[in-house]
Amino acid sequence: MNDLREKYEDILAHDCIFAVGSGWHFLIKNLLRTIDCYVARGPLDGVFEIVQIKEKFGGLRVYTIGSDEYIQGAIGMAECMSNNVCEVCGAPGQNIIKTNWIKTRCESHV
Repeated sequence: MNDLREKYEDILAHDCIFAVGSGWHFLIKNLLRTIDCYVARGPLDGVFEIVQIKEKFGGLRVYTIGSDEYIQGAIGMAECMSNNVCEVCGAPGQNIIKTNWIKTRCESHV
């Protein structure tokens, strides 16, 4: 995720926490690109930054300061997509319950 930290330093908090598997890297990369292009056009009033990107209840969660409806929509789409992508490898997956935790995994990583 260090490559994303460097490329999107304008929208990521300097201490932004990444707590996800590498299988979601492409989802996060596309989300950050979408948000970065939007923010670069200047439609936001005030400060915006992403402060945390993590897995919760088997899905991607992205926490921000100062977002708007467009950014929340982009985040919502990425979060929904993560429920069908293995967090470990990026292959098609589904939510499973394992030892009291919900994870999104493909057949190989169950």
